[in-house]
Amino acid sequence: FSSYPWRDDASGKFRQKVVFSKYIEDFDWVVATAMYLDEINGPLTTVLVTNALLTVVATSLLFMIVRKLSASIEKPLSAASATLGAATGGDLSARTEPAGPEELRTLGENLNRFIETLETRTRLQERTILEKESLIREIQHRINNNLQTVSSMINLQRSAARTDESERLLRELQARVSVMGIVYNRMLGAGADSNDDSLPLSGFLADYIGYLG
Repeated sequence: FSSYPWRDDASGKFRQKVVFSKYIEDFDWVVATAMYLDEINGPLTTVLVTNALLTVVATSLLFMIVRKLSASIEKPLSAASATLGAATGGDLSARTEPAGPEELRTLGENLNRFIETLETRTRLQERTILEKESLIREIQHRINNNLQTVSSMINLQRSAARTDESERLLRELQARVSVMGIVYNRMLGAGADSNDDSLPLSGFLADYIGYLG
C-alpha cells in the first residue's frame, strides 16, 4: 500500500492516488491496482453523512414519540393525583377526567366511583347525625316538660292536702322534682362542653336559691 500525488488528465490538477499491490512469489509477479483517494472517501463520506442524518431523524422521531407517550401518561396521573388531594382535603365534589391509556382511564373511573361512594356515605352519615341530634333535643324537651308537669300536679295536690303532714310530704316531693329539673337543665347546658357527669356546685346553688326565692 502506498499513496502519492498524481496529475489528473481531465483537470490537470494533482490528486492523491492510492495504489494497492501484492507480490506473487510463485510467478514472480506484482499485482497492483490504483485509484484516487477522494473516489474512496466520497462514498464513505456519503454513507457517513446519510447515517448521521438518519440517526438525527430517528432520534427526533423517537423523542417526539416518547414525549407524547409521557404526556399521555403524566397528564392523567397528575389530574388523578390532584383530584385525590382535593378529596383528601374535604372536597368530595372533585372529579377527574378519565384519559390516556386504558389502564389510566380505568384508574380515573375507579377513583371517581370511590369518591362518589365516599360522598354518598358522608352525606348519609351527616343526615343520620342531624336526625339523631333532632331526636335527642326532642327527648330532652319532653323530659323537661314532664318534670314541670309532675311538679305542677304535685303543687295542685298540695292545695288539696288535708293534713300538715301530707302537705309537708308533697312539698318535699315537689322540691325533689324541682331539684331534678334544675340538675337536668344544668347538665344539658354543660353537655356540649363537658366530657363527664360532674356539675359545678355554684351554678346549681344559684339556680336552686332562685327557685326557693
